[in-house]
Amino acid sequence: MDKKYQKRIFNGKILSKHKFSGLTLVTLRAFFCMRRCPFLRCAGFTLLELLVVVLIIGILAAVAVPQYQKAVLSSRSAQLEMWAGELKKSIQNYMMANGKNTLYFEDLDIYSEQKFPIREPSDSGCAAYGNFKTGDGANDFYISFCYGPRVVFAAGEYKDLGFGICDWNTENARICGLANACKSGVSDSAAKKWRSVLESKGYKTVTGNYGCYLWMAK
Repeated sequence: MDKKYQKRIFNGKILSKHKFSGLTLVTLRAFFCMRRCPFLRCAGFTLLELLVVVLIIGILAAVAVPQYQKAVLSSRSAQLEMWAGELKKSIQNYMMANGKNTLYFEDLDIYSEQKFPIREPSDSGCAAYGNFKTGDGANDFYISFCYGPRVVFAAGEYKDLGFGICDWNTENARICGLANACKSGVSDSAAKKWRSVLESKGYKTVTGNYGCYLWMAK
């Protein structure tokens, strides 16, 4: 490229004619500066150019961060939904073998001290079984029969939200989403995010309000 032409590009004479964007201008100037041409004097970026770059980064962050957080929550919810499926299957196995249901988690074939080493009574007298207190509060969960069989987060902003077994003592037992646990002080923001995740998984029909939960079925 002709040296005079390169200087005209760098000084903005050519760029102004072609109406390049601010980000393109910054990129071209940075490119020529990095080449360290002996005939080229590398000037600093203008305030407008820097503002354009900051603005673009801000827009990308505003769009990407919420989507990332939703993806993380959806991934975490998959573990709870899996355990809810195992809990439902275990309850059905017990009913088929004994002709009745049970209110004790230890009676189910899903229970083992290795999987659920923690057992603590709740305020209502029910026991909560889980892997909480493992040190990873974000992924801790517990299983309890209080307010119906349920698998819920044990810590974090979504504490006590999760999944339960609707009609668990009948042949029509099915997995339901548990939203709006008002007893646990979940923030409105967290409750909305969790309900959005449930709805994205197909849990859209509210079947009842029990134990301060909205039970939502597919």
